[in-house]
Amino acid sequence: MAKEELKIGEISKPRFEFRTFGQNFDNAAMRMARLSAPVPEKV
Repeated sequence: MAKEELKIGEISKPRFEFRTFGQNFDNAAMRMARLSAPVPEKV
């Protein structure tokens, strides 16, 4: 995947980053799955 070059004044694309620390994520995974909805193509 080639890195896209940004020009001065250009708006970057949004991104999401999740970091987790722990041993068991079952409850969090179930909650995120329940609350998640498909992201529409045109946001």
